[in-house]
Amino acid sequence: MTKWPSHRSDEPGRSLRVFIVEDSALVRQRLVETLTGLTYVKFVGHAGGVREALEWIPLARPHVVLLDLGLPDGSGLQVLKAIELMSTRPAAVIFTNYATPSLRERCLAAGARAFLDKSHEFHRIPEVLAELAHQPVPTA
Repeated sequence: MTKWPSHRSDEPGRSLRVFIVEDSALVRQRLVETLTGLTYVKFVGHAGGVREALEWIPLARPHVVLLDLGLPDGSGLQVLKAIELMSTRPAAVIFTNYATPSLRERCLAAGARAFLDKSHEFHRIPEVLAELAHQPVPTA
């Protein structure tokens, strides 16, 4: 059997601008620390609620939004729906404590690129971001 060389390396194909939507300062800090350790990621901002996220995401122009669902002024689903309407649409990665199968299905159907359970899948963030960095930039 012939083995063809892979065109994909372990190093992501592009750098990622990442924005965090998370109301917990402790979780947000841990996310920023995780992102800082990834050479292909640039942290471009954060929001603690829906209104703030809807204001700052278009200005920050991220490639990826790490998005909590349980926010003090609404649901991360509102942000997800708004992201899907943006002209330069960032990839949404849901990161929540409410990781029920039905909510996972609903978020993925609404356009989320990944759905992670905060309590069990925090360690997967670098893997998911690396995968997204290998993919072409989506457009509306």
